[in-house]
Amino acid sequence: MNTEPNEKVLNELLYDKRGKFNVDVLLDCVIALYNDCNAPAIKANINIKNFIQRLEPFINKVQNARPRISDYQKIKIIGRGAFGEVQLCRHKSTKKGNYSRKSPIERRLIVQFAR
Repeated sequence: MNTEPNEKVLNELLYDKRGKFNVDVLLDCVIALYNDCNAPAIKANINIKNFIQRLEPFINKVQNARPRISDYQKIKIIGRGAFGEVQLCRHKSTKKGNYSRKSPIERRLIVQFAR
């Protein structure tokens, strides 16, 4: 049985940066699942506890490898809106590339605005 066409389709889906379902989305889902299962009431289940213990080193590596806001230097504010601002940023260590970053207003302010 030839699996090459299936592998090609999966690779295209997983590594398409603009796709709706790629590696970043899968990592976000795994991290969300880990965080949800890590709640004390849920973690009381032995299967969940084993799942959390088995996944913890992987989650730590992924979270340490992903970009953080502190990795970028703000250059200037491009725009402001009711719920936040968009900033032009550059990576601190490489000094290469310009990126835009959405910076939401604090949640309590959004709730006050909505009332």
